[in-house]
Amino acid sequence: MKILFVKLSSLGDIVQSMPLIDLAHKKGITVDWLVEEQNSGILENHPHINKLIPVCRLKIPNILKIRKIVKRLREEQYDAVIDIQGLLKSALWTFFVKSNKKVGQKNCREGLARYVLTNALSFDGPAIERYFYLFVNGIFNKTPEYITEKITVNLAESEKESIDRLIDQDYMVLAPSSRWDSKLWPVEYWKKLIGLLSGLQIKIFIVGTKGEQKTAKAIAEGTEAIDLSGKTTHKQLFYLFDHSKLAITIDSGAMHLAAASRTKLIALFGATDPELTGPIDKSGVMRSDILCSPCLIRKCSINNKCMRLITPESVFEKAVDCLHS
Repeated sequence: MKILFVKLSSLGDIVQSMPLIDLAHKKGITVDWLVEEQNSGILENHPHINKLIPVCRLKIPNILKIRKIVKRLREEQYDAVIDIQGLLKSALWTFFVKSNKKVGQKNCREGLARYVLTNALSFDGPAIERYFYLFVNGIFNKTPEYITEKITVNLAESEKESIDRLIDQDYMVLAPSSRWDSKLWPVEYWKKLIGLLSGLQIKIFIVGTKGEQKTAKAIAEGTEAIDLSGKTTHKQLFYLFDHSKLAITIDSGAMHLAAASRTKLIALFGATDPELTGPIDKSGVMRSDILCSPCLIRKCSINNKCMRLITPESVFEKAVDCLHS
């Protein structure tokens, strides 16, 4: 059997979907994966992906590139296509693919997306469980089985070496950034936490994308933390988490990478619901009891109060417990 997974973005969603690759491999299924170019790095050279198909965004200036990709897709014949994304953009790519079986979410966020499907399935629950349900129930009509092992990420030796050169003692990783303003923990709280952690004789790295360097620089300034924002690929970030003693994050793609590495994790939640988008292991989740949380709103009108109620002192106490457990 040959199937195509359509999961274009974002990093966290792709990481949560990656256990499906190993499950498919165990069942002897050949897997191709359709992903947006800017998110393809974490999937590159995966030993169990037959073809990784990076695509551009569906915009008029990209029309020539889109035509070439569609031609390539039409040359393939799949036993099934699974639209894990459930958005119009993924539905359009799914529409172009040759297959008699197109599986996806009936209750997707953009309702028109379901009309390209032959098998539209309903499932309410955490994202990672929904992905397994679409695959196992959609292909085999069975109750899903979940894989909780570390995901497979294939790094070149040169990628590992550049990180290994930074590691000369035990360390932890802080990932303070997100595209949602309402998920952010205040810069001054991060700086206070780093000050508390500095007494533990452990190296501290701050990570983020190139677009998140301003926040990382502000947090690192005047502290002992080392700013690595914009200096790692997604694969290198996974490798950094994988060898760390602890990761402290907010709800973000970096959090899902940390969770997938199975390192010890403290995840700070406010506007979003950890039951739906949090790590499988909820023991490291911290959140306040304010009534408006989770609001699922990108910008907060009360200055991220739900996040501000999580104090640096409480996170430090949790970190000490994690490091000593």
